Parts: sequence; C-alpha cells; structure tokens
Amino acid sequence: SGPSDYAVARRPVIYTNPVLTARVGAEYRYQVSANRSIGDLSSRMADGSQTSGYFDIEKPRFTLAKGPAWLRIDEAAGLLSGTPDVAGSTDVAVTVTIDRQVRRLDEAVLRWGREKVLFTETERVGATTQKFVIDVKKAAD
Repeated sequence: SGPSDYAVARRPVIYTNPVLTARVGAEYRYQVSANRSIGDLSSRMADGSQTSGYFDIEKPRFTLAKGPAWLRIDEAAGLLSGTPDVAGSTDVAVTVTIDRQVRRLDEAVLRWGREKVLFTETERVGATTQKFVIDVKKAAD
C-alpha cells in the first residue's frame, strides 16, 4: 500500500472534569488526564542493527499555574491533591504541556542508509490550561 492522508489531533487536550468541592481537613484529589501521541511505528539503528518501535511517545507535563498553598500536582502523573485548611472558594488553573525531543540527522550519511544524529533539540508540541473554582466547605461536625 502507499501513503494515505492522516488526521492530527490537537494536543494536549484535558479531557477530565475537575472535582469542584472539598472539605476542610479532608484530602482533595483530582486526576487530571490529557491526550498525547505514542508516535508512529518507525525504524532506527540501535547497537548496529535496525530496530522497529514507537520511539516518540509524548509525556505530558502537568503544572499548577494557580492555586492555594495547600494544593499540589504531580508533574508526571497529573494527580492534583492536598488538604484544605480554610473554607471558601479558590481559583485553580492547571496547565499541561507537551514537549518532544527532535533528532537532527546528517543527511549525507543518511543517503547511504546509515543514521548519524548531529544534535537533538526540544520542540513544544502544545499547551492547554484548565481553569476552575474549588468550593471548600467547613469541616463536618
């Protein structure tokens, strides 16, 4: 078969709904999830032999762009958690970014069927931010 058209999805996109309520003294948890690409099946030279695989799997990076001091996010996993210490409403913003390593190859060597990496650089694929408000209730009596 020959080449075909393909579609590219915008990424990252946060596809989970935030937990909007919390209680003073009780742990708050929200697992933020975003789409990513596993890349294309491709071949590379590894230890002198050709190897096929998915080499360009994207890893989203999660950051807490805005939020109270009690709230934290796991940068790799996207778990937002913490224990509120005061009642009230608090603004939260979670940002997800995807960067990828791009390999620049020596084209003269590549023409001879060999692969020589000249250098790698980081390229931003995309970023998105989810904003929401957590309503923190007083502790239960």
